[in-house]
Amino acid sequence: PVELTDEYYNKATSRVNFSFEEDERAPQIHITLPLSDIRLPKGGKIHMEVDAVDQEGGIKYVQFYIGDTLLTTKRKEPYEMTYTITEDPGVYQLKVKAIDMSGNSSEDIRTLTVDK
Repeated sequence: PVELTDEYYNKATSRVNFSFEEDERAPQIHITLPLSDIRLPKGGKIHMEVDAVDQEGGIKYVQFYIGDTLLTTKRKEPYEMTYTITEDPGVYQLKVKAIDMSGNSSEDIRTLTVDK
């Protein structure tokens, strides 16, 4: 029970129940820019924007990758970044990953083709 006392020593008592559940659902993440797979020359710039939400506790951070290389970590909105392509010609995976406050994660991907 919870008991409150005012300045005149009047008391009020009430019972409150708390329920705690573990956050087991992954956040939602979606690349909004670029709209689809992209093709650019080496030295070109790519701008990425992401929507990320978590219904049960909030987003801890969003990470941007090219292949397995972490480019940046954003801890608050807007979740976006601009990157100058230094990779050699080839096909690469652009990946964004959202991690919520409980450590759950999800990701979205685009393909980047780097031309000569």
